[in-house]
Amino acid sequence: MYTTMVDWADRQTGTVAYDKLFNDIRTAIDEAHRDDTLKSVIKADLPSFTHRKDPPARGSGAGSAAFQTA
Repeated sequence: MYTTMVDWADRQTGTVAYDKLFNDIRTAIDEAHRDDTLKSVIKADLPSFTHRKDPPARGSGAGSAAFQTA
């Protein structure tokens, strides 16, 4: 996230206070975790935030041998 914001800010202004940007992002993320803002939004609509892939077909050669069953 930080590098994305740095790239964006560099394109917008050409001058960036990198330490301030880092601290602002960290503060926002810490606050979202502390008050469960992010967690409550995700839990309210979990299917929108997950994608379940079908497991590989048995014997298809996909996947680790350690996880394949006989």
